[in-house]
Amino acid sequence: MFGFPPAPRSENFRFAHNLLKTVVFQVKFPEADVLSKSQEIKGLLASSFPISKEISLNELRVEMADKTPIVSARQGGRALEFQSSNSKKIFTLKNDELSLTVLGEEYVNYETVLLDLERTIYSVGSLLRLDFLNRVAIRKINLINFKDESGSQRLDGLMQLVFNPVLAQQDVGIPSSNYLFSSVHNSTFVNGTVTLNVVHGILPELAPDGARQIVYDIDLFDSSVDQRFSGLHDLFSAINVEIFNAFTWSINPELISMLSMNAREASTSKQ
Repeated sequence: MFGFPPAPRSENFRFAHNLLKTVVFQVKFPEADVLSKSQEIKGLLASSFPISKEISLNELRVEMADKTPIVSARQGGRALEFQSSNSKKIFTLKNDELSLTVLGEEYVNYETVLLDLERTIYSVGSLLRLDFLNRVAIRKINLINFKDESGSQRLDGLMQLVFNPVLAQQDVGIPSSNYLFSSVHNSTFVNGTVTLNVVHGILPELAPDGARQIVYDIDLFDSSVDQRFSGLHDLFSAINVEIFNAFTWSINPELISMLSMNAREASTSKQ
């Protein structure tokens, strides 16, 4: 899609140390009367997403329209929200949108989330007899915390530890980089109907324990109006592969190597 080099990835690959904060899967479609089927949908989701409620606009968190939101609504809209028993997976339905949000600590890898997608977006979409989609998206927000008790760690040095040198250089080369407190870069790439939003950098907010927070937020969506619901599995898979390739390229190779090595060790210890 955007020319990131393919990253080797074995079947059921996962990182031992999960950097993900939030993962969102979203599909949008021409408006339909979704809420009229609320009872059927509740029955379909009862075993895996037992907590449910109807929510209105003033209860929803809204983000910028050009990014895949964690939860969204438009003026005057209503939605149905379903949560897993531990409230770490949230499925939201509107009259033109289905979305599944997974909190990072609950996310293992794409293969394991396929079951949740089958229980939510795939099954509800089939119930609604969806045909054409006009937006298919995945958003993954990674958050890395660094805490240096001595307080001597320069933030431009942290960028070099975390990101590919090409990305880190944006902050390393500026005058007075030793005074850098926060630096967040927002880039948008467009290839036909496919858009890639990338946010990376050092957030101004500190973590509760005082650590500095480094974000890598990647949002990729296809807004073609002729996407078929029957091909959604392949669409999600292609988007996920491109996000994995982008993540692997963007993060410092030494950090990727360490995370991958730990993943292999964790896998071996369980065999």
